[in-house]
Amino acid sequence: MQQVALVQIPPQLDEYLIQPSTTSSIWTSIYTTILENARILNLNAETNKNYSYAVIAKILTAYNLGILTDTWGDIPYSRALAG
Repeated sequence: MQQVALVQIPPQLDEYLIQPSTTSSIWTSIYTTILENARILNLNAETNKNYSYAVIAKILTAYNLGILTDTWGDIPYSRALAG
């Protein structure tokens, strides 16, 4: 039965609570960094006619927008990456 015994300190209750700082870092990482990098990748790929990279950028954008809308509901997008 040793293989099912817990051999580490059990996690504390507060390790599973979502704090405001947790969601703030997710928002900042995705909305301001990942989406901007995907926009730049798409722009450069289409300019250089590397359409496979443009598709990757669009998939990354859609995936990350899905994460944001699942987490926060409606998010600003039409003017989102305008600067």
